[in-house]
Amino acid sequence: MDALRALALLPVVVVNALTYAELPDAGVFSSLAGAPWWDSAAVLAVATLLQGKGIALLMFLFGYSMGWARAPRQRLRRLLGVGLAHGGLLYQGDIVHQYALVGLWMQGARRWRWSRLLRWTLVWTAVGSALVLLSLALGFLV
Repeated sequence: MDALRALALLPVVVVNALTYAELPDAGVFSSLAGAPWWDSAAVLAVATLLQGKGIALLMFLFGYSMGWARAPRQRLRRLLGVGLAHGGLLYQGDIVHQYALVGLWMQGARRWRWSRLLRWTLVWTAVGSALVLLSLALGFLV
């Protein structure tokens, strides 16, 4: 389980490292300032898809591993509170609350029938795809 989590963390680290302004030359995205729009679009698409897959896999693995913990619902509720407080007060890019929400969702989804699970998977896939497309469109408008 830990090896899978490390593998899932790799795309998140790579994409975040690309965008940090503290890096020499302010990261990869600053070097695209004078580049054609299709270069920026390709880098943005790869970064969005790569990071989105890594975060989704991390959240799934976290929720799965919480199923093995003692009193997982109580732990997940505490984690949700900590994640919301941290995300609201200190760092808006925090994803700990998302881990807790997926963990709580997976606790309930274990008892679902396959048809209901498939339906909700399709709904969340459509919502996630729409959000990625919206973020790409907004990125071109800015």
